[in-house]
Amino acid sequence: MNDPFFSVQEKVESRAFFLGQRINIKALEQSIRLAISPFVTRAGGNGYAVLFRYGVCVLFGLNSVEEQAFLNTLDEFVIEKFQYITIEDTLIILNKKENETIEPDHISLQKWDIQRIQLIADSLAKSAVLQYYESRIMETFDRIEPVAADLQSGGMPKGRNARALLKHIGYTLSIQRKMV
Repeated sequence: MNDPFFSVQEKVESRAFFLGQRINIKALEQSIRLAISPFVTRAGGNGYAVLFRYGVCVLFGLNSVEEQAFLNTLDEFVIEKFQYITIEDTLIILNKKENETIEPDHISLQKWDIQRIQLIADSLAKSAVLQYYESRIMETFDRIEPVAADLQSGGMPKGRNARALLKHIGYTLSIQRKMV
């Protein structure tokens, strides 16, 4: 990939958005793509987007206005859109003289190419998905903690409490299935 964005930029912000359960990538295949798996296309003035069918869009080199505009164009392709979008981000620094490294606050690359961008996008996308499901599981555990305490002390939930407990257990199992 030899284009100006990758050759002149020394620092690029990248941001992953977990938008919904799925993105209909097939519907987007008419757009210009630079790679297929995962799907990479141009976005904004000088940026790129990497899309994953499991509901994540990772944007590279876009400002906040360009990000929002691109995400708005994706709306019709997102299936079961989430009310709250999970975001994971990192800074990528081009440093031709140093080894490629992953630091707590940035990733250092010796050169830009499509494979490196896809790899970073894959990591950010998976991190955003895990963050989303971890927070959903924590919410569920917080709700069932009083019932679990009753069970631990020998009490049995009855009526509404029993149904609520089963509902929470089912929700937690559903999240675990989706994560797997």
